[in-house]
Amino acid sequence: MKNKQIFPMVKTAVFFFAFVVFLTGCTGRVEAQTNTPTPTGETTPLVIPAEARERGLTLSSMIIKITAQGRIATFRLYDTVAAKQLYEQLPLELELRNFRDAQWMFFLPKRLNVTAKEDYHDGIRGELSYYEPWGNAFMLYKDFYARDQMHRLGLNLTGINEIANMSGIARIEKQE
Repeated sequence: MKNKQIFPMVKTAVFFFAFVVFLTGCTGRVEAQTNTPTPTGETTPLVIPAEARERGLTLSSMIIKITAQGRIATFRLYDTVAAKQLYEQLPLELELRNFRDAQWMFFLPKRLNVTAKEDYHDGIRGELSYYEPWGNAFMLYKDFYARDQMHRLGLNLTGINEIANMSGIARIEKQE
């Protein structure tokens, strides 16, 4: 008699597990890492966008910290030539400029060499990117769509809610 009562529960558990696996597979995003909470308890799950993953982009061990007006955001860079070139230019102190109320951009002293592998159109909140025609890097604090020539540099680790409130001069440095 007990087996007849347990069997429906097992079927339900297996169905629920399969459903969860199905849902996580359909989001187009993959959790690459869970981050450590910031002092304020803020965390950002490190998620590689599906398009980047499909193009073979992987994350490197390079982490940068951007500080402006006491607000701090950190980013893990992709393992690309452009991201390595950005990392080699650090530390920098550059003026932040707001663009379309969705991103803070800063103009790099040296242009980066980008490839089609990193380009995209749908920017996701928390991405660090590069716009080739202008030679500027930018932090997205809102999702953003552009026609072309945006290139992924990295993903936010901490301080995602700090980005929107940044302004003025930013210090961009390696976090080792």
